[in-house]
Amino acid sequence: MHKWFQSYLDNDTQMCSSNGFLSSSCTLSCGVPRGTILGLLLLPLYVNNLPNCLPNSEPQMYAGDTYLSYESDNAHDIQANLNAKLENVHNWLTANKLNLNMTKTDFMLIGSRQRLIIIIILLFLYREIHLTRFTNW
Repeated sequence: MHKWFQSYLDNDTQMCSSNGFLSSSCTLSCGVPRGTILGLLLLPLYVNNLPNCLPNSEPQMYAGDTYLSYESDNAHDIQANLNAKLENVHNWLTANKLNLNMTKTDFMLIGSRQRLIIIIILLFLYREIHLTRFTNW
């Protein structure tokens, strides 16, 4: 079984097609093959230790998606906690040779209308709250 897995993962190549042009083939040295049934089974094994980089947190994971959450009445606590979690995720992704797709990354604030107004004022008018965006992802 081990040799079969190894033969499946070794010498995997990738090419890109754009506007009718096909790139040259390159060999992949890490990761999970995309677009295959076995790849869907291997991805959870590849990312199953992501929660280990998030102490005192319970990320929700499904397929290739991960949801982080934090609850607080204090906007500055939300900022500090989420930025710490994002830094940990960034370090984990880098160590595991993965990238975050920023076009599929969002955040959502949930709360009462009164609480959200306070946070929105801090976020947009006074620019006191900053969620760090790692542009090198």
